[in-house]
Amino acid sequence: MPQLVALHKRKADKGLVVIAMHVQAATDEEINAVVKKLKMKFPVTKGGNSPGGSGGIPHSVVFDTAGKMVFDGHPSDKSFDKAVDTALKAVTTAGSSGLGPKPPGGSTSPSKLDDKSAVLVPEREWTNADGKKMSAALVSVSGENCTFKMKNGKTFAYAINKLSEEDQTAIKEAAAPKEESAEEKK
Repeated sequence: MPQLVALHKRKADKGLVVIAMHVQAATDEEINAVVKKLKMKFPVTKGGNSPGGSGGIPHSVVFDTAGKMVFDGHPSDKSFDKAVDTALKAVTTAGSSGLGPKPPGGSTSPSKLDDKSAVLVPEREWTNADGKKMSAALVSVSGENCTFKMKNGKTFAYAINKLSEEDQTAIKEAAAPKEESAEEKK
């Protein structure tokens, strides 16, 4: 765990998000004591399985900004740090409130993301094709990708076809050019 704490301290400002998973038989009090002792500034879940299906303790999984698993193994493996650094290359600052992945087609102007009128769909729950949910606002659509903004200010690009059919339809409708009403034409 100290290795994750050090990694988080070094790279959180670059966009790294760490989530730890405790899978041994400790009590909540024991877990909280370790969190406090190590001054962990990231969430720790209790229980779960590695998405890659392999186990072992310690074990790390790295996802890129599109949600694709790019590493599954021991955190002291030489390819772990490389996978983290490669995944973080897609991250850029997005507004004054945080960091986020670069949207498709280049960087995002901070003023656009901070402007409420630039949001295509206000924050709501989105579901991917696997049924996993997240809460975010839709800020842009570019080709086959969209950019979401989370409440904490982080933005990230996501492939539209990886979302549920209902959410794909909502994105297409939000991105469609709006017809001017008779009032607006005057």
